[in-house]
Amino acid sequence: MDQITVLIRFVVALALGFVVGLQRESAAAPTHSSPLGGVRTFPVVSLLGCMLAYLGASAGTWIPFAVGFAMVGFVIASSQYISAREGHPGLTTSMALLTIYSLGGVCWSGNFILATAGAVALTLLLSMKVELHSFAHNLTQNDLIASLKFAVVSAIILPLLPDHSYGPLAFQVFNPFKIWLLVVFISGIGFIGYVLVKMVGANRGIGITGLLGGLASSTALTLSFTERSRENPELSPTLATGIVMAWTVMYLRVLAVVWVISPELGRMLVLPMIVPVLPGLGWCLWLWKRETRIGQQASPKFANPFELAPAIKFVVIILAVLLISKGARIEFGDSGLMVSSFVAGLADVDAIAISVGQMSISEPNMMRLAAMGVVLAGIANTLTKGCIAIFMGAPGMRRSIGPAMLLMMSAGVLALLYMGRAA
Repeated sequence: MDQITVLIRFVVALALGFVVGLQRESAAAPTHSSPLGGVRTFPVVSLLGCMLAYLGASAGTWIPFAVGFAMVGFVIASSQYISAREGHPGLTTSMALLTIYSLGGVCWSGNFILATAGAVALTLLLSMKVELHSFAHNLTQNDLIASLKFAVVSAIILPLLPDHSYGPLAFQVFNPFKIWLLVVFISGIGFIGYVLVKMVGANRGIGITGLLGGLASSTALTLSFTERSRENPELSPTLATGIVMAWTVMYLRVLAVVWVISPELGRMLVLPMIVPVLPGLGWCLWLWKRETRIGQQASPKFANPFELAPAIKFVVIILAVLLISKGARIEFGDSGLMVSSFVAGLADVDAIAISVGQMSISEPNMMRLAAMGVVLAGIANTLTKGCIAIFMGAPGMRRSIGPAMLLMMSAGVLALLYMGRAA
């Protein structure tokens, strides 16, 4: 191994130790310095882990690294004993030191991504002491049961389901794994939103969830937040902001998916997909300013953070729509692309975007029609999500969502008309 590679591994270990140590140093009380150290000790320990891993690799044995781990553990135990006698029995910094030592060894293995991710996660956990303690103290028995339910449906049931489509060849839309994955999406977004709201507050938690929901499934997020608005009507405007944010992100996500499949089709869709984004962002900003202006301070008392039945019902509806879409495509052929795009878009935009993206590669003469199909699917999907929020949400949700739906759909229709004239 050349010297530059060796040096890089040691430098990364030193840098990661410095980042974690800096957090420990800044978090220490001004009048109390931890005996385990901070901005200097952590880089030294990380460097030690990398050094002993290097010596062990040179000798073909893990013993030096294990001995170093035991030595660091002994020093920590001694310091912990002294701290406990002085009334400072916390174990967090001690465990962080052992972790950064181990990450130093990971740096020597050359797995910089894993080491960096570990250091970032460690720093985040150390930095969120107040939020995490507050969240833990506010947990109820229902919260714990909901967490276990989500773990069962996502970590136990999902991996056991077959990832294979069933049914006649032309109508193979029943894939148990993908169907249950959508159930996990819908229920999981609501659960993540619940956790974020309890940790960082309603306004920030719902906004973050809206952004993440747009990246995962804006339809799932709309359903989840709509259900939540009926339980907490006072949060309807804030939930509406998260929903519109997810709708806006959805257009950008679909554009990225199409671009990966067919860059030429992606370039053709840049303007048509950006046009609906602008009113979406504008409406989000208006809702946010309105909430700030009236000074709404929401103190939600969320209940039932994990609901499975609404997610399953909605997935059944999606399956029915996809079957209808398949039938329209079979009945009308390629000339029925717009019909099938609209029908499929009522349930899911990604599926039709992937389908027409692949079609545009094999049939370049259908490029513009394929682009119009994606835009039409986006309009249909916005209509579906708007109807969910308007007819299933609280009154405050309807008042906030209705204008956003009309603005974004109108922008999509204008983009579609422009594409049709350009053809």
